[in-house]
Amino acid sequence: MSKKRIGGIALATLGLIVALGGGLLVAHASQYQPKVPLGTRVASVDVGGKTLPEARALLAAWWAEMAARPVALVSPRLSTPLEPVSAEAVGLALDLDRTVASLPVEDFVTNVRNEVSPPPVVERSIPPAAVYRRGGLDSVRARVAQSLPKPTRARVTYEAGAVRRTFESAGARLDDEAFKSGFRDVVLAGQSRFEIPLVEAPKSVPDEALLAIKEPVSSFTTRFNEGDRNRSANIRRAASKIDGLVLMPGDRFSFNGVVGRRTAENGYRLAGVFVNGQRDVDIGGGICQVSSTLYNSVLLADLKVVQRACHSLPVPYVPLGQDATVSYGAIDFAFQNSSERPVALSVAVGGGSITFRVLGEKEAGKAVSIQRGPRQSFARGTRYVVDRTLPPGKKVVEQPGASGHRITTYLVVTRDGVVERREPLGQSVYRGGVRVVRHNPTAATSATKPQAEPQTPPAQDAPTATPVSPEGVSAG
Repeated sequence: MSKKRIGGIALATLGLIVALGGGLLVAHASQYQPKVPLGTRVASVDVGGKTLPEARALLAAWWAEMAARPVALVSPRLSTPLEPVSAEAVGLALDLDRTVASLPVEDFVTNVRNEVSPPPVVERSIPPAAVYRRGGLDSVRARVAQSLPKPTRARVTYEAGAVRRTFESAGARLDDEAFKSGFRDVVLAGQSRFEIPLVEAPKSVPDEALLAIKEPVSSFTTRFNEGDRNRSANIRRAASKIDGLVLMPGDRFSFNGVVGRRTAENGYRLAGVFVNGQRDVDIGGGICQVSSTLYNSVLLADLKVVQRACHSLPVPYVPLGQDATVSYGAIDFAFQNSSERPVALSVAVGGGSITFRVLGEKEAGKAVSIQRGPRQSFARGTRYVVDRTLPPGKKVVEQPGASGHRITTYLVVTRDGVVERREPLGQSVYRGGVRVVRHNPTAATSATKPQAEPQTPPAQDAPTATPVSPEGVSAG
């Protein structure tokens, strides 16, 4: 065979081989799945050389184990230990789609080239896309709050002639963002212990504010019968709720808000109250002496009274126009620290007296007093009630009744002995009570028939700036 023919056959064979190899190469490329470069890790998972579906399966299995692993939550500030939690319990999840999508891949040509001539392996670390679901930290936050020592409020009292200060111990709370990032790192690293991050809660009363409270600005004392044990206990109970309270400038005090509901469960007892202008008994009797004593000390400290009502009848422990009745859910006594300085409320109960002091810093040359205008009195009349169970002509006074009174009080402020202002505090109207008499007139003889008594109609009370205790409401 000639050399020319042999050469043609060789060329044809080589062409056939190239054609067949190229076809196989194209077919192989069409079926190729991109692979992750060698040396690539996601956390502790080696996904190098894996296809994306293979990498996804490896990551899913790894996360199932990590999400269920318990992690101990620790802090030297916890008063009680916390139960370990898992990533799943706090709502931490792996976003597989985003994690797999972030992986680098090799195309077919690069993969063939690397197989023919392997390059040096480059170590790569791809961060997993771990995310928290909304509300996932709620349970941890609540458990941390329960396990932390309770904060203590600032208190300032007046004892043995000196101001005593207790600085506020502010609480702490969970630092949500620091917890999320730190706990995620611990879980991804496969660790089993995490020190929870805490941030200090700001103090509601800064230390320097307490240091500015230096002395009594005002004081007022009323007396009570210690022999009435229930009433005395109620006075002490209510006073203890107020003692030491600090008010920053602009803060508002609500008697009902601070003292709370007067119930037997809250330690209050049955004692005398006023109901519908008559004397009665109810839980918490005597509380109004606390509010009235506080009212006068607040006036003498020249603080702004926001809400105050007088009783339906005069009370024996303060002059007319200087009482402040309260009834939970109906009548409140409230005032505001209208000064530019912090103040505190200190109360002393003992020896049959209660004394309120407003502590703060006195203004040089300033003096405050309470003055009363003329008193107007009016009768409330008598109401007869037929009671045929009584003997003929018999009369029984069921309610003695009481006269009504109307009086205006004034706050007088002087500076170096000169009147700076004389401010009306409003008109106090004590409605009094109708005298109620039961009698049986039907079988009475002329000798036993009750003498007619004048029916004095209740006086029409003029509008007042200071509200009176509503009828039907019991007030101490």
